[in-house]
Amino acid sequence: MSVVLGIARACRAVRVYERLLARAKPVQGESRRERQLRRKAGGTAPVAPELKYPKPMDLVFPGNHIKLFNNLLERTGLKIDRDGKARTAYSLRHTYICMRLMEVPIFIRSPRTAAPRSR
Repeated sequence: MSVVLGIARACRAVRVYERLLARAKPVQGESRRERQLRRKAGGTAPVAPELKYPKPMDLVFPGNHIKLFNNLLERTGLKIDRDGKARTAYSLRHTYICMRLMEVPIFIRSPRTAAPRSR
């Protein structure tokens, strides 16, 4: 059963990645201030920039992923847990690993019973 769930999750991740590749990168256009100054000076509107699509070797999360994660936690009010400790990317990784270990039954053998005895 867990193998089927793992395959389903992998397929979902591939679909998400394919959607990201098909999406054009955001293009920095003219800011409001630049537009006001251009209009005041009587300039013409700039030509719309050409859309750029990601290449296979582009980063999925450009920039510092830890800063992105911390900003997300702060904006959602989840930076501090109920015990007053700050959440970090490492704590999320630790939680994920613990949750996965609880999903799958693990049989631990002691060193005594791990290897067959020789007679």
